[in-house]
Amino acid sequence: MRLPDLQKIVGRRRRDARITREEAFSARPLRNPAIVWEQQDSGLVLLTVPLEVKPWMRLLRYVIQVPTERRVELDEVGSDVWLWCDGESSVKELTARLAKAHQLNAREAEVSLTQFLQTLAKRRFIGFALAVDDARARELGEALGRDRPSG
Repeated sequence: MRLPDLQKIVGRRRRDARITREEAFSARPLRNPAIVWEQQDSGLVLLTVPLEVKPWMRLLRYVIQVPTERRVELDEVGSDVWLWCDGESSVKELTARLAKAHQLNAREAEVSLTQFLQTLAKRRFIGFALAVDDARARELGEALGRDRPSG
């Protein structure tokens, strides 16, 4: 099963579909519902990510066991961020929460958090909900539509 591309909500870094810094920090990260996760006794989060099964892999299944999922264990900071990605808190709020919880200065927390969220988004583990007005939403939507291949 292929994970949905939640990154299309905000668009990738394209010339026509750029979001501003303020929009990025007001975005609310949310977990991909296709990923099953659990908090272990140690407090760390274990993600179970479904893998895409390609047609040739289906044939290979008759010969050898082909994995259908991948497990990813997050470290302490990653686990905290994952738990906070509930779609309610903005990136700016998460930055402040991370700085306070792990005794980081604001700049360290901002850089660490944004890089981690970008990694999660690139792997389609999370997506972002943007709070923009109707005109800006149409502008971003049109830019995304131009970038999509027809068919």
